[in-house]
Amino acid sequence: MTLVLNAVLFGLGLSVLLGSLVLGSLRLDPTMWAHSYPPDIREKFGPTSQRSQGKIVLVGLVVYASVAAGIWLALRQVPTLPGGDLTASQIFLMVWLVFNVFNLVDWLVIDRTGL
Repeated sequence: MTLVLNAVLFGLGLSVLLGSLVLGSLRLDPTMWAHSYPPDIREKFGPTSQRSQGKIVLVGLVVYASVAAGIWLALRQVPTLPGGDLTASQIFLMVWLVFNVFNLVDWLVIDRTGL
């Protein structure tokens, strides 16, 4: 497996995990993400409640921990790949590709379908 394929696979895995977390949190409390909605929808919801703000912090910690774990797991695989010396350029490429695969999936699936 090459470095690029490894990054794409981890990026897709991260996309599924983070997409599930975000959609699951919307099921838990749809108002917790109201601060990131367009202005007209934000006006409809009003200010975010204290309870929703607490949930945002909890979900945010889980999301950031998942991102860190995903990147760490992807980087742990680099030395096992052909020519996989863990150099600064390979670390940068791996992290950049994982995040951009996630961004692409987010744009194509969540942002464009309105989920």
